[in-house]
Amino acid sequence: MILDDIQSACLQNERTQHVSVDEQMIAFHGKVRMRPFVRGKPHPVGLKNFVMTTPTPTGIPLDFFIYEGRGRSTESSLVPTPENLNVGGRVVLKLTDSLPIGVSVIIFYLSR
Repeated sequence: MILDDIQSACLQNERTQHVSVDEQMIAFHGKVRMRPFVRGKPHPVGLKNFVMTTPTPTGIPLDFFIYEGRGRSTESSLVPTPENLNVGGRVVLKLTDSLPIGVSVIIFYLSR
């Protein structure tokens, strides 16, 4: 699958001491079950993608996770998930599974 090839290429990018994790909407108007509507986003209808990158200004993608809804596991395979952690936090833990020990993670959380 093309997404697997893209993710494999991202995983081969060199890891830095600091990484950034953010969510983004990929504009998409086709028919899929996992197409959410997120009010306030520049592209409110599309695919929700969580992405881990090197810090700005380069922002080279290191890993990503397209959120498919409640049916797909968002659990980390290395870190036990705290009880009250929301989906975004669970996905961040899942993305950090591909990082070496000692890397710090910067999480952008913008609330209205």
